[in-house]
Amino acid sequence: SGINAEWLLRPGECVRNSPHSQISNELEINKALVYLQKHQFKKAVETLLVFEKKKGKIASTAANNLSFLYFTKGNMKGASKFADEAIEMDSYNHHALVNRGNVYYKEGSYSKAKDYYEEALAVDSSCTEAQYNLGLTFKSLGDVNRALECFEKLHTILNNSPEVIFQIGTLYYANEMPQQCIDWFMHLVTITPTDPGLLATIGEIHEHEGDRPQAYQYIMEAHKYLPSEIGPISWLGSYYIEAHYYEKAIEYFKKAVLIEPNEVKWQLMIASCHRRSGNYPQSLATYKRIHKNFPENVECLRFLVRICSDLGLNEAEEYEEKLILAKKEKSTDCDSALIPLL
Repeated sequence: SGINAEWLLRPGECVRNSPHSQISNELEINKALVYLQKHQFKKAVETLLVFEKKKGKIASTAANNLSFLYFTKGNMKGASKFADEAIEMDSYNHHALVNRGNVYYKEGSYSKAKDYYEEALAVDSSCTEAQYNLGLTFKSLGDVNRALECFEKLHTILNNSPEVIFQIGTLYYANEMPQQCIDWFMHLVTITPTDPGLLATIGEIHEHEGDRPQAYQYIMEAHKYLPSEIGPISWLGSYYIEAHYYEKAIEYFKKAVLIEPNEVKWQLMIASCHRRSGNYPQSLATYKRIHKNFPENVECLRFLVRICSDLGLNEAEEYEEKLILAKKEKSTDCDSALIPLL
């Protein structure tokens, strides 16, 4: 629109020195927030540093925003410094308490992080960030039950938060309560029905519980919504091999080859499907093609020897020699990777 945000938010000296200086301070804070929204981090920091020698709640807010800025840039030293300053200027600044806890959490000091999150909640029991992060902290400390308490309490406030519901589901699974986990994840599906990661996770849980048909249903759904994800493709290919639908399995492993052309195992799976189905000529042709691209692959050479021998082909001897050499080279590589004793 042609309006210069910097000019618009620049309070004049008359405002700064008047009884309305509080308005000036708030304008400076808002200006920093505008810079943040525009990803102009340097200007945001410069604006907030004006408050470094000031006192009171507004200075505490500025220091806390600086802490957040440094945290997002991965500067934990700066983040902790300004969070401490913010708390010193206003011990009831629950946002600063959360930010200080976040630094400790990032550094792996979970007990200290827990203390700050609990202090933030003592100041403001409705602080959802503190409640969520406290749940994560208990989870990291291995206290599954207390983590569940945090997230279930948060669920009463944010009852349709996908992140909260997902945490509850994973915690029930960690607590060896798979059915409760599935129930929560099914509730989550009603909120995010096309999330491939969630659908694949539900499928994996069903498989772990021995329910292959349900596992197939959800992993197939996951593949439908994200066809380039290698995990569901691999699972579906293996599923069809176990069901002896080799042509169907080949379809999925061919997709895997397109996604990861330099990963030999997908090509080996295709050759294996041809071999299992009794199509030895096609299997032999596939193994030969693999050998051309991956000449030192031992598994490929082993099957070339076996198939050529079964078919009575003279090439069996040639591949046998190559197999012996490849095994020897592989053994030499392993030996050279050993750490010498000092």
